[in-house]
Amino acid sequence: MGGSFYYKGNTTPTAEWNTSVDPHAAKEVFAAYRGLPEDKLPLVCALETTERIEMLPDHLRRLGEAAGAGPELVLPEQPEGLRSASASPLVACLSDAIRFYMEFHRLYDQGYVAHMHDAFAACAAVGRTPFTARLATVDVETASPLLIGTTVADFRGLWGVPPNARIVASNDPERCFEELISSVGALARRITSGGPPATG
Repeated sequence: MGGSFYYKGNTTPTAEWNTSVDPHAAKEVFAAYRGLPEDKLPLVCALETTERIEMLPDHLRRLGEAAGAGPELVLPEQPEGLRSASASPLVACLSDAIRFYMEFHRLYDQGYVAHMHDAFAACAAVGRTPFTARLATVDVETASPLLIGTTVADFRGLWGVPPNARIVASNDPERCFEELISSVGALARRITSGGPPATG
């Protein structure tokens, strides 16, 4: 998960957090993949698609139910910093973390939501959520004080340099949440019951 391509940044006006904190490393990583076969290129989940994976209070309610712990209620009218009372330790831990994230987004006028960037990237990496991807040559700005950490994608081959990434172009947020809720809910049930770990 990293970058933003022709999309606003979330750390600077143009840079996504992961690339902004170490743009030189990100530049080296992308350069290392240049010229490799398409099936060996990294799948890049950038902000323009990960910010579509917005967890809402209803997703947390459903997670609690999937875990067999009853509905988990994280609501905008509740006091800030309220802690979960869920009987499931996993649901309680996730709920508290996600509530903090929702409160953070609300503080910055982005709504009572939590962008599940890395959860989508994990689902995409293991093929558990649908998406499409486009080949591109990606580079990272490291010299300009104004634009440092900005990721740039050449989708049309204008640089004359082989592709080094597959950038997620579309996804299905609700299918992603169905996967997350069912998988995490099943894990939470096993943890609470003391059952054996999943094998599939």
